[in-house]
Amino acid sequence: MTSMHHSGSGRSFSQVSRAAMVLIAVLLCVEQLLAFR
Repeated sequence: MTSMHHSGSGRSFSQVSRAAMVLIAVLLCVEQLLAFR
């Protein structure tokens, strides 16, 4: 997951990584809200 930029599929990987980061951020926010409650 570190040397993935050397591959030819750079745009798709960037899109997937961005979606994964957003998903993780949302999950963390939801987890914090549930824990805070």
